Order: sequence, then C-alpha cells, then structure tokens
Amino acid sequence: MRVLNKRSGEGGIRNVRDAFSQRDWNTIKTKEGLKEFGVERVLAEFIDAEAASALEATREHQFPLSRPDREALAMFMSAQLSRGRAVREGLAESIVEVNRLLLRMGAVNYSDERLREITGQEPSAELREMVENSEKYVEIQPTNAMLLHAMFSDVQELAEMIDRRTWTLARFDSPCLFTGEHPFVRINPSGESIGFGVVTAEQLYLPTSPTQAVVLSHPWTSWPEARVEGAEELATRLNWAMLSHPSNEELLLHPDVPGHPLPSPALLARNSVWPWGEDPEASRGPPGA
Repeated sequence: MRVLNKRSGEGGIRNVRDAFSQRDWNTIKTKEGLKEFGVERVLAEFIDAEAASALEATREHQFPLSRPDREALAMFMSAQLSRGRAVREGLAESIVEVNRLLLRMGAVNYSDERLREITGQEPSAELREMVENSEKYVEIQPTNAMLLHAMFSDVQELAEMIDRRTWTLARFDSPCLFTGEHPFVRINPSGESIGFGVVTAEQLYLPTSPTQAVVLSHPWTSWPEARVEGAEELATRLNWAMLSHPSNEELLLHPDVPGHPLPSPALLARNSVWPWGEDPEASRGPPGA
C-alpha cells in the first residue's frame, strides 16, 4: 500500500503489516514492570477478527449485512474512533491539564495536614509554590492502562448507536476511494457545530475497499438501507471527508490507483470545510441511487 503524509507530501510503498503499526501501542506495563498484552488480544480476537467477514461481505456486495456481521462491523467502527494517534494524544493532553489544574487548586486549598500527607514534607510557601507550578517540577504522564480504559470503556454503547443508523453500501465502478489512519470519519455537510459525535454527526463513513464504502445516515433522511451505485460526485465528497478530517495526518492509498476524485480548485477556493453546502442526498437519495 502507499502511505502519504498529507502535510509534507512524503511517503512511500509499505507492506500492509507495517502500515500504521507501532510497537507496544496497546501494551500495559504492570507494577512489576512486566508487559501485559491482553488489550491487544481482545482487539484482535473480538473486534478485528469478528469484523473480518463483515468487511469481506461488503466487498462481495452482500448487503444488507446479516445481523451478526452488522453487529460485528458496528463494534469495529466504534473501536476505530479511539484507536488512532490523534485521539490518544488529545486525551493524554486533557488528563495532564486536568491534573495540573487540580494541583493548583490543591496548593491554595489544602490544609497543612493534607499537604504534609500528600508530599511527605513540612508545609511551606516554597512547597505550595512547587505544587501550584507543578509543570516546572513534576512530569505528569498518563499510563497506557488509564488511556486504554478511558478510550474503550464505551465501545459497546457507541456500537449500539452506530447500529441504529441507516446503512448504505455505495459501490463504484472503478477504484476511486482511499482511507487514512482514522478510517471511520464523521461528515457534517450543514456545517452545524453540533455534528461532531456519533449521535449528532449527520453522516459517518467507512471505506472498505477502493470501490466500496459504508455510509451511515440518520434514519429520517432518504438514504436507503441498501446497496447503491455511486457516481463520481459521491466519491469526491467521501474522499474529501477522509482527506479533510483533522486526525488523518497520514493517508493510505492503493498503489495501483492512479488518481482519486477530489474537489475542484474552484470549490476549494471557497475556503469552506464542506465546499458543497448542505447534503442534497438527505432529501432525494444518494447520487446514482
């Protein structure tokens, strides 16, 4: 596969086993310093392996999916929301900031007895200053155990919300789609600021091959629960959703696909997050349906 950094333009051909791979990404270290691989095994056996047949079914045009495949793919998509670098880095930064804020509040409000209990030192103005300005003296680093628990604790709940959406399988005549390190993205054509979560996003999108894509819509739109033949206009919008997603620093492309439909320079000149405006398919069905 071809991996491309969209900011630098750098990249190249990589083996599928190496793309988006990082050693010990889901490894937990115990208090004794041992490595625990349980999270990685759970993801491999109960998320990825379970979704394999569902992904293959979409590539073989078997749609709508069977109930087991649909549930497995919903779990897979839910887990993808938390598995990339951007989500973990953002969560880690938030945890560090919250803990520093708590230390600042504690420096002001802790009694001498409490401060002595926490630090093991005699209270003083210097000690309170140290606690209040912890970034100068203390490194706060969330553990993998904390991050993984926070990221995956609601996977089942999110999967149930994903399952309740309308699922449309868009099929294209020729290879035209690409994906990224965050392959499951939100699409918010109206530009409303509320549409950024699994519940409120107007659409959710997962390409399953260069010619197949699953688009999840609200049940009250006219997107059908069926397989449709997608036109180039739809491929352009889906590719733009993947390309413009802020978490997708790196993109993944099939090495044999020479080009991909993308917005024209005239559309991009509008400097709009979604240069087409509101989604017309919400009222009349997807292009080519």
